[in-house]
Amino acid sequence: MNAELYSPRSASEAVSLKTPSAAFLAGGTEILRHGSSVHADRLIMLKNTEGLKGITKEQDQTVKIGAMTTFAEALRSSAVPEYFRKAIRYMASGTKRNMATIGGNIALIRDDSYLAAVLIAAHAKLVLLMADGERGRDGAFAMERKELVCIRRYLLEPDLYRNALILSVLLREDVKVVSKRYANTAESHSFLTAAMGIVDGKVRIGVSVKNSGVFFLKELSEEMNDSADPGKILADFADSWNGLDIPDDIFGSQAYKRYLLGVTLTDLYRSLQEDRGEEVSDV
Repeated sequence: MNAELYSPRSASEAVSLKTPSAAFLAGGTEILRHGSSVHADRLIMLKNTEGLKGITKEQDQTVKIGAMTTFAEALRSSAVPEYFRKAIRYMASGTKRNMATIGGNIALIRDDSYLAAVLIAAHAKLVLLMADGERGRDGAFAMERKELVCIRRYLLEPDLYRNALILSVLLREDVKVVSKRYANTAESHSFLTAAMGIVDGKVRIGVSVKNSGVFFLKELSEEMNDSADPGKILADFADSWNGLDIPDDIFGSQAYKRYLLGVTLTDLYRSLQEDRGEEVSDV
């Protein structure tokens, strides 16, 4: 890749450098690899950008993880909720964990993401720095603003935040989330990851499917929340659901992956109910 390289000291400077043909360079595990899907004529290296690292507990049962915090750093922190540390462990390579950053993984919006499904199920939020207005003669934007964005919206409507810089991710401690990942090998990217959470007493389901996308299963979540028998909703879903365009590919047939997703969500629901000490209906 032949590209100009910039090393901004502040988040404001980083955002001012962002153009449609530029890319933020975080850990580099994707951008710098051979055959990367990311192409840019300007790389904005965030390694020395102030204020993008660190893990802190907030007063409202929220944990704030700086975007440039690595997988390894987050995994070592007892402040990070266990449901998120489990998602981090899906990246089996120690070398990649030491390089890959939380913000970088989210920003790629990959359909084999280690984190996306869990973040959706946990109703996580992102703190973004947005640039607005026209660029001045010095190249800087006329104004900038911070925005708090639900992870679901960020992942499912990427064009809205194409030039935004992720400052941090906010995780709630007062939620229950369980997840399951499927891959060909421990160090392979996932071909299917499913996560289910209980947030404010409501079920939330996140799914990422290789070659298909990242999804918040809103209708299924709402049906389970409105039903006196959520287990039956899941059983019907496993038998007849056609809600995603899941392709046949080297990871398995469409029928197999839909079956696998249905079975997995049923198991996750059981796990959540057992963890809450509730009676589990037959599913």
